[in-house]
Amino acid sequence: APGSIFVDRICIHQQDPKLKGKGIISIGGFIRYSQEMMVLWDSTYVERLWCIFELAAFLKSQDEDPSKRLCVRPTFLGPCVSALYASWAVGSITTFLLLDTSPVIRIVWLCGWLVYLAVFGHWLRSHQRSIDQMLHQLKDFRIENTKSQCCKLNHQDPRSQMPMTCDREILLQCIADWFGNVEKFEEEVRSRVRIALEKGLGNVGMPYMWGIAAVCPFMWTQLDAIAGRLRAGRGEWAAEIAIYTLAAWLGFVPLVLPLAFTLTKRFRRRQRWIICDLGVT
Repeated sequence: APGSIFVDRICIHQQDPKLKGKGIISIGGFIRYSQEMMVLWDSTYVERLWCIFELAAFLKSQDEDPSKRLCVRPTFLGPCVSALYASWAVGSITTFLLLDTSPVIRIVWLCGWLVYLAVFGHWLRSHQRSIDQMLHQLKDFRIENTKSQCCKLNHQDPRSQMPMTCDREILLQCIADWFGNVEKFEEEVRSRVRIALEKGLGNVGMPYMWGIAAVCPFMWTQLDAIAGRLRAGRGEWAAEIAIYTLAAWLGFVPLVLPLAFTLTKRFRRRQRWIICDLGVT
């Protein structure tokens, strides 16, 4: 149906072995008729056979329908946007409350911002190194190096202690149906899947609309300043603040975020000494 979303973890039964097996076997049909796939990527993504098969199958289905779209989003972007929003909220409120306080308080506030930016930069550099590690793993991809949750649990449900269906065996059957054999699947992962993830993650920064949403608190405090100038009859001053606020909110601040992703990618390599690594950050 138009607008339907398939989430494997939710839509495939996780308790009933028969229903789960049927769901896994049918996953190829869901992929074939999906117009878009969103990959929520983290550093363990390429270690999970289920995830790799889904992505490889979707890319293969693009041969029949080139209009299909792949979207890759790192999971760390969610906490990153939340932390950015919270920091702007705290910073904007404290700036508003401490307008007439001593220079010492302002220095403390500035130091707090610098610490936050250092942590943010360190986080982004670590993310860029995770991408390098992923590309290395995919370059030498072997199906025996992947993991399956059922095998990790020794095919026994931890709660009921009942035997579990082996997802891996069913996935190997699906791989044979889609790609012919394991060797062709592995070659597809080393080439097409690797290129798709490298392209998707390499171009991922903070989406523009996310950046605007993350710095909304800055605009709120500026609106109060504009209202105060208007009440005082300082219309020209209020207009200047309004222009500055819109330029910073819609232009400067969100565009700085892609620059941060670019710089952290350029200087992602971990330094030998901790002090040097902190200096790079």
